[in-house]
Amino acid sequence: MNRILLVERDQKYRDRALGVLGGLDCEIVSLRDADEAVRAMMEQVPALVITEGDEPDESDRRLLRLAREGSRPVPVLVLTGNGSTRGAIGYMDAGAYDYVAKPDDPSALLEIVRDILRLSGGVEWSTPLEEPVSSPDGATTIIGRSAEMIEIFKMIGRIAKSDAAVLIQGESGTGKELVARTIHENSRRAGKPFLAVNCAAIPETLLESELFGHEKGAFTGATYSRKGKFELSHGGTIFLDEIGDMSLPTQAKILRVLQEHTFERVGGEQTLTADTRIIAATNKSLVDCIDRSEFRVDLFYRLKVVSIFLPALRKRPGDVGLLVEHFIHKYRPSTKIGIRGITPRAQALLEAQSWTGNVRELENAIQTAVVLNRTGTLDVEDFPFLHQREGSGVAATVADVVTRLADEARKTAAVLLAHEDEPGSTGVYHQCVDVVERALVQGALEANAGNQVQASRALGISRNTLRSKLDAR
Repeated sequence: MNRILLVERDQKYRDRALGVLGGLDCEIVSLRDADEAVRAMMEQVPALVITEGDEPDESDRRLLRLAREGSRPVPVLVLTGNGSTRGAIGYMDAGAYDYVAKPDDPSALLEIVRDILRLSGGVEWSTPLEEPVSSPDGATTIIGRSAEMIEIFKMIGRIAKSDAAVLIQGESGTGKELVARTIHENSRRAGKPFLAVNCAAIPETLLESELFGHEKGAFTGATYSRKGKFELSHGGTIFLDEIGDMSLPTQAKILRVLQEHTFERVGGEQTLTADTRIIAATNKSLVDCIDRSEFRVDLFYRLKVVSIFLPALRKRPGDVGLLVEHFIHKYRPSTKIGIRGITPRAQALLEAQSWTGNVRELENAIQTAVVLNRTGTLDVEDFPFLHQREGSGVAATVADVVTRLADEARKTAAVLLAHEDEPGSTGVYHQCVDVVERALVQGALEANAGNQVQASRALGISRNTLRSKLDAR
């Protein structure tokens, strides 16, 4: 019989999870912490370990190391209540099978566990060569807790220690260089140079020299020998941004570096070795570029050993609030007035935008508002440039929010109606309407500092109707 170790500090949640997992044909062993799990694994190797945590400590790493080093490696599922960049990268880097949000309802664990038990039997795990390297203090941090970003954090944790080439794709402003730096800072090359080259910003005649260097007299104006970025980043990482704008001849030389790890300076004859990891990025479709004979297909597949696609900010609206808070803290020291925060209505305005320029545009908006603010609290008036956009654009974003709300309502209704025969599920319609109505009223009052006249106007109802709803609460 398969044995599952369940590590959970919360007794109430642990009891509920035990009740759910008890339906499996497995022995479930309940434990309080990673140290107890290590001792249990020394006695008998389990089929699966389920543990909780937001960021791995030494006990967690010992558990993960033991799980991977045995003759039959054990998958470890990590449940997190507060997913973070460092947590996802740290656990995946240390060898976790997966890192997922802890379900409020433990019954959701059942399908996850069944899938892992079914799939892990044929998975071959490799033993890590050394202890994972922790990010240094002040290291780059990617902001986001959406499901899309957590998957990216997990991917970074899986691939950071390898020297595999990485291709990062996404719209301008989504944070491609930030992801590249995070990969470098969590790799064995951390502490070595990380150099970024914007292939679109450097004239083609100079790009080759920028990358590979040149010898004295190689071309007009070359009055001295110069090392290129590949030499300067020896032992570290080179980030080739907007590689889709690189010419075919230069692409051929990058391909050689990837295949043979060698190159020559412009005008030079000596072959040099490139001990440099290559991470490339583009906001273009390289497949389309290949179809137009603008990009080498062999280089594309050499770069795409690992592919990461960054979602646009409009695809992860739940992260806007975290980013706003982060940028307020970042730019607060640039003003003499201490920024205390942001009003709910200003927050709602920011969350309703489409942000075609993505995180970079949002950061610029917050920086401008913080610098120009004179009250200490950011409000709608601090973002006049958002009002100056075409009304259709703002209306579209509001429509998008309403559409997302409708989608979530349909999903919730499906779940509730599936359990309509269970005790306590009567009056589903009235319960749902009441919850949404309360949220609207409360939100309108908070956005208008408790002013009922303004709140009723914002909701499109009379003040008497608003009062009656407040009295009903």
